[in-house]
Amino acid sequence: MPNTNPSKPTAGAMRAMGLAQLVNKVYATERVKSTKPGHPGYRVEMAPPEGPSTTNAAKPQERLMLVPLEARDGEASLLFGTADPALTETTLRSYEHLRIQYAAGGDLPIDKEDYERVLEKLKGFFEHQGAPVVIAASSAQSAAPKATGLPRKSVAIMVAVVLFVLAVLAFVAVKIR
Repeated sequence: MPNTNPSKPTAGAMRAMGLAQLVNKVYATERVKSTKPGHPGYRVEMAPPEGPSTTNAAKPQERLMLVPLEARDGEASLLFGTADPALTETTLRSYEHLRIQYAAGGDLPIDKEDYERVLEKLKGFFEHQGAPVVIAASSAQSAAPKATGLPRKSVAIMVAVVLFVLAVLAFVAVKIR
């Protein structure tokens, strides 16, 4: 049944928010070095869904970004991956893919080895959640074939984690009032 209250998030949106919060908490201290002199580097962030429902979008995606630790002269975040809220598809972009994608704006300002280290950690995280991971080698091709379906045990674990996060959020919301 669709969400008729526009201010109350749907179950899918809550699941997506829980996933974003989990990723942001697990990777809160993870950093990717910058290649720009004096630049403090980037942090990993997963954006929560836009709006209270993910059902209206044809293919809702949560964005994984590298966010500058300090904003400098309009410096933007670097989009390096996407995951759907149900974890049926996670795409992480290789360093080469990012280099080509951001070539129009100049050199890619991240350290290759550091980025690949963080990418491997994220790949392991999503695979542990039961999500198939595709490493996009370029915009036209991917380095790994897409997996299909999720193992039942992984789905159960993911649902339990999301429900726990939601319960904690509900408890905090009640205490704040």
